[in-house]
Amino acid sequence: MAVFRRPIAIALVVLFFQFTANAGNGDLNDDGLLNFSDAALLRGHLLGQNSLTTTELLDADVNGDSEVDIADLIKLNKMVGLIEMVSVPAGKFTMGRTDSGDDAIYSYTTEMPRHEVTLPAYRIGKYEVTTGQFCGVLNWALSKGYLKNGGGDPYNGGSICSAGLPLVIFDGYEQIVYSNGYFQCKSRTGTGGAVYSMEDHPMVNVTWYGCVAFCNWLSQNEGLTPCYAFPSCALAYPYPNGYRLPAESEWERAAAWDGNKHWIYGMKSDTLNSSNCCNSAWIMGSNPLGFKDNPYSAPVGWYNGFNVCPNGNVQTIDSPSPVGCYDMSGNAAEWCEDWLHNTYDGAPVDGRSWETQQSPLYPFRVIRSGDWSAGHSIHIRTAARMCNLPDRANYLTGFRVARTP
Repeated sequence: MAVFRRPIAIALVVLFFQFTANAGNGDLNDDGLLNFSDAALLRGHLLGQNSLTTTELLDADVNGDSEVDIADLIKLNKMVGLIEMVSVPAGKFTMGRTDSGDDAIYSYTTEMPRHEVTLPAYRIGKYEVTTGQFCGVLNWALSKGYLKNGGGDPYNGGSICSAGLPLVIFDGYEQIVYSNGYFQCKSRTGTGGAVYSMEDHPMVNVTWYGCVAFCNWLSQNEGLTPCYAFPSCALAYPYPNGYRLPAESEWERAAAWDGNKHWIYGMKSDTLNSSNCCNSAWIMGSNPLGFKDNPYSAPVGWYNGFNVCPNGNVQTIDSPSPVGCYDMSGNAAEWCEDWLHNTYDGAPVDGRSWETQQSPLYPFRVIRSGDWSAGHSIHIRTAARMCNLPDRANYLTGFRVARTP
């Protein structure tokens, strides 16, 4: 697993295997990564859909009891299903754009009025959901028969639907491929002809409905209670313990607020440069891996102070948000839970998402963070609000997840 993604998770896995010498390492496909693809192989073996080799069986015995059975699958699901989360304590913060520099170019009424929000404690993804994580959940859902084509037939390629809802749009820019009966991450060529897997890049081309499905299926996979009714997508409240999209107040708190100051950008900064942000349209040369075509994304958590961007030999600086999340300005834009209203008048102030539409003529869900192609720095501020229809998707927009403890 790449060094820039899950150092804590890696350390825990290493410690586990030091004390469980006879256990398999879980990397069934021997690609050096521990992810949902490995769990899908084991699940297929237990269902009789595929057979594992002798070496793969050794790796599949993750509980070290010399048997490969459902107990190993449960353990492997927990090992690979963990999305690293950041805990955010309960408290108040002021939501909306600031007076100092944040409104220097435009005055967006959607970001006003500033208002105080009281948030219960919650957890939010340290990183955007990756292509690899999404692929793994799709393979699990495929094995369950949840995935369909647009006409409702069993899935056999192309854009992905479930229960009549579009989840992932295949338009040539998607970063996954369906081949030989399962989903895999694409690879792309960057600076100097180097080939990069999209495994650790943000999942894009996903609709708001696709995010909801991912949250529910990941919750099921980990034995948690799903937050959404599907396919109505109604959100349960009080929130169950499963995954969900963050309310935009939760998103802005994690991106901007350090307890005293509302930062303009999502890395505790009021300025941008190519060492702290993946936003190639605004910062020339910050297409970090030097891709020749869209999307010009970075691996999640790339701006950590260790990585050097091959395109321009740019040394990154560690750029977490005030609570420790990465890529909250730039990389992919991010779906949130809320329906968009054109001002904050009447917005929830208790941390809940806005679950009522402004009107039937305004059926948009909120998008935050900005993206790698945003035409101006104004669009990747922590207060900036964008939107799209929930059944739309593109190569600019991904998401991160939240949970209630």
